[in-house]
Amino acid sequence: MKILFHYTILLITGGISFSACQQILTDAHSAEIERELRDLTEEFIECINDRDTAKLFNYCSNHFTLLSMGDKRVVDQKTRADWKSAVLQSMTGEDQMVYTIEDIWIEVYAHNSANVCHTWIKTTIFGSDSTHQSRGATTWTMYREKEGWKIKHAHISAGQDQFRAVEGESVYLTLKRIKPERKEIFEEFWHEILMDETKNLGGMNQLLIDQMRFFHPGGPNSDGTFTYAVMSDPTVPGASYSMMYYLSKIYGEEEAREKVRMYSESLVEDVPMMEFIQSRH
Repeated sequence: MKILFHYTILLITGGISFSACQQILTDAHSAEIERELRDLTEEFIECINDRDTAKLFNYCSNHFTLLSMGDKRVVDQKTRADWKSAVLQSMTGEDQMVYTIEDIWIEVYAHNSANVCHTWIKTTIFGSDSTHQSRGATTWTMYREKEGWKIKHAHISAGQDQFRAVEGESVYLTLKRIKPERKEIFEEFWHEILMDETKNLGGMNQLLIDQMRFFHPGGPNSDGTFTYAVMSDPTVPGASYSMMYYLSKIYGEEEAREKVRMYSESLVEDVPMMEFIQSRH
């Protein structure tokens, strides 16, 4: 019993000593680690702005998890090539995107592990005189590996790129009355043939597509037809509002004409586009 008592005391004091040493180690290197990770975060953002993907990939561990807007991706040796391809595709386009760090805060847990959180602003530049900003936040769990600090887990929360008209800006609205027997065909055309296929056009036209709002009818009209509403909120100067323009981009002119006929045969009435001005409410 006496031996057991001394052994217990030894474990307790040893544990206290170890915790104290660990705390001293962390306190001694915490500020240095924070500076190192702050510099690393700024370098990472510079790589994105410079589209230096070769260097960008080196910040990530060979096996890490990515949670972005609710979508989870595990990147390892088998999936790394597909992930790189997706990143390259997302960074290729006509528009210039510039990320600016708003704030960084770092929690150091040990000499080889830390959390890095940063908020940022993404500015998308369309042409020479139009920009759009959105905000987001990223949290990294980082581990110090043989090659240096690496991102092991990443969680990205980005605000929607969509925005709404403010006071004084214009909004376009049009109504489309559809034959009852063509209701499903019309919805398929609008959602699957048109909108789902126009996600990567780039430039002002992409911004228009992103701002487009489509409203389903709450029920049939008295004559059995259905009225849909399409709103451009806000209007996008310099973008094309021609349906044929977008369909031709996707399918080529000949097939685009067939798609337009599918749309036209569904119509009872196509109310011309009306312009409204956003009030202060």
